[in-house]
Amino acid sequence: MRIVRDKVKEYSPKRYCIFFKKIITSLSDIEKIQKDIIGQYKCQLIINGISPTIKHYLRLISDKNIFLNLYDLEGCSSIKYS
Repeated sequence: MRIVRDKVKEYSPKRYCIFFKKIITSLSDIEKIQKDIIGQYKCQLIINGISPTIKHYLRLISDKNIFLNLYDLEGCSSIKYS
């Protein structure tokens, strides 16, 4: 979460999204940091898991095959593969 604070401080976004691979078990620490960043930088943090987020947005696409064929993840330099 320190990285989040640094990026919010540097770029001053109005909204910042954080996507987790793992299930979050300790919400109290994250909520404390979230409130601190909102109070200090006026930045809304959106915290969600990767899978629920993808499921949510894919349901809005009428033809997923067209979307997947047009969406080039490998050409996106901001995505890091692990």
